[in-house]
Amino acid sequence: MYWRSSGHFWAFLGHLLLPELHNLKLDGLENPGSAASADPLISFLAASTHLETISICSSTFSKSCLTTFLCGLPPTICRLDIFENRERHPWVGAVLDDDDVLATLELRPDSSTVCPALLELVISPFNAISDEALFRVITSRMPTLRRVDVAFDREMEVDILPRLQSFVESGAQISITYPTVPLGYFSPWIGLPDRPLGSS
Repeated sequence: MYWRSSGHFWAFLGHLLLPELHNLKLDGLENPGSAASADPLISFLAASTHLETISICSSTFSKSCLTTFLCGLPPTICRLDIFENRERHPWVGAVLDDDDVLATLELRPDSSTVCPALLELVISPFNAISDEALFRVITSRMPTLRRVDVAFDREMEVDILPRLQSFVESGAQISITYPTVPLGYFSPWIGLPDRPLGSS
């Protein structure tokens, strides 16, 4: 099920009952101001007892609302995809903009773990969450977590891949990418008026 948020989105969800729903994608600019605004959505998710995959645009939420939303996900979630839709919302900043929200996904020793059955985590493209925070989330969820695909739109701060090598060797698929700087075209003749013919 794909839903693009509108002004009455949250209230409408409170009236839906889709217990057989398996996949849900949310994309829009609802962005409610408080965590309590997510209550209808949380109620909807609680009734979706077969939900396995959820894909969300971070611009759909405020920071507090996104944290509440993640904590309210049903335990059946196996794949979580958090993305920014910059083509559609280029003027909106990322809500997953610090490590606090990401820390919500860390495995906890008590029963408060978000998405305890999570197998796949996909996040893209983000720049403000730190490499170390991502490392903590990944390592806390091993060996259950089997696939991690994260695309940053900033340069690497800390190379965490060597520390994750043991998980890769055990079968986990981990891809963490950073933007590459395109190589420009260089020639010693550029700018010279009398460069030899045929030279480049």
